[in-house]
Amino acid sequence: MKSDTPKTQAGSNGGIVNILLLSLLLASTVLIVNKSYLKLLIRGHRVYARAQGYPTTMAELYAFYEYPPPGENAAYLYLEAFEYFVEWDEEDRKLLPIFGDVEIPPGEYMDETTLQVVSQYLDDNHDALILLHRAVLFPQCRYPIESNDNFISISHFREIRHGIKLLALESMYYVNIQRLDLADQTLIDSFILANSLKNEPLLTSWLVKAACDALNYSIVEDIINLTALPPGFQTELVNRITQIDFDNALKRAVIGEYAFAFDERYSICFQGREQVLYLENLGNCLDTMELSMPERFHVVEKKVQIDDILVFHESLFQQAINPLWYSIHFSILYETKKRLVITALSIEQYRHDHNELPESLKELVPDYLDAVLKDPYDGSVLRYKILEKGYVVYSVGEDLTDNDGTKEDANGDAYTPGADITFTVRR
Repeated sequence: MKSDTPKTQAGSNGGIVNILLLSLLLASTVLIVNKSYLKLLIRGHRVYARAQGYPTTMAELYAFYEYPPPGENAAYLYLEAFEYFVEWDEEDRKLLPIFGDVEIPPGEYMDETTLQVVSQYLDDNHDALILLHRAVLFPQCRYPIESNDNFISISHFREIRHGIKLLALESMYYVNIQRLDLADQTLIDSFILANSLKNEPLLTSWLVKAACDALNYSIVEDIINLTALPPGFQTELVNRITQIDFDNALKRAVIGEYAFAFDERYSICFQGREQVLYLENLGNCLDTMELSMPERFHVVEKKVQIDDILVFHESLFQQAINPLWYSIHFSILYETKKRLVITALSIEQYRHDHNELPESLKELVPDYLDAVLKDPYDGSVLRYKILEKGYVVYSVGEDLTDNDGTKEDANGDAYTPGADITFTVRR
């Protein structure tokens, strides 16, 4: 009798092959359907973005961020100034404030040795400083963006931060040698340089601008702790700071990210489902920024944890998503610092006119402020406390708890979650 075993094995093997082929066909179908679905979603996002007037191609992006007419763009003078920067080696830089390791306690002047070192550094950067001051005379600023298939050139961001530090150092030097007129103008020029990034279409540009403004705020605090500023300058500085619009600059940066998200050269790191999620996050960020500051804070608080800000995630997609929400988080912090500076300058104007501090911030209205500025975190007015010497204006910060104006940290130069955000004058 002939065995049926070979037939059974052949039939079994054929069945396995058929199942494998069917599985492959099913998987391929799923992939094709999924890819078509994702393309449909991306197309829907593109339609939505265009309906909102947002750029969705690089060409549209360049048109959206229109360049100033020839002869009116300060960017080229700034770029020329950057070429004249003279950077000392690491050991020599340690002898400098701001650039190095030297810390000047609030309310204290530089010692003679530090003053001489600063003077030498400013002399070495004389040509760069001349151009930085000249650039503020130009009415508009728009930096060129050089791009190719592999990268976008943003090398000038580092130089802008260097320029802000250089101007900050120069303004502190002038205060120390009692040239307040020069210190005033230098500080204003530093704010103008930071604001030169307000129309840039990159999220990175907004982060650089915010960091530059934060340094400028700290220099204002240092100067006010040293000396009374001329009232005319205080008014001009308040006007300059009032013009800083973190929200508008951030919105333009997020809108700019749309064009990069749609462009295949730059979206290659998160194609498919991740590209769709990134586009959704861009839209959600813009919607969130339409909320009031306190409402915005509660939304963003659920999205990010401040302790994770400096952590680099393994996923390239996460590295792209996280800065979106961190930027909104920081926009609340920097807007808070801005309001504190404006309030403190208004107090200084009041003190000059009345030879005493106001008993409450209400006394600043209407001569110095149209209304008492509100705390972006809880929507209440900013807090104010007269100290044994001087005063402190403060926000409750992200824990929403009034800690009676507790300083951010021991040095006052880094924000600690949970502490009040302060502007302190002990003079």
